[in-house]
Amino acid sequence: MLATPHRQQAVNNERLEEIAEKTKTIEANHTKLLDAHYADAIPATSSSPANGASRPTCRS
Repeated sequence: MLATPHRQQAVNNERLEEIAEKTKTIEANHTKLLDAHYADAIPATSSSPANGASRPTCRS
C-alpha cells in the first residue's frame, strides 16, 4: 500500500523539477525582454532633444 504514495511523490517531484526549469527559462527571457525594452526606451544624452521631451521613433 505504501508503494503508491511513494510513486506519486516521485512523479510529483519530477513535475516540480520540470516546473522549476520552465520558470527559470521564463524569468531569463523576461529579463532579456526588459533589458532590450529599456535599452531602446532610454535615449542617449547626446541625442536627447534640447527641451527634454522624447521623440517617438518608427521602426519597421
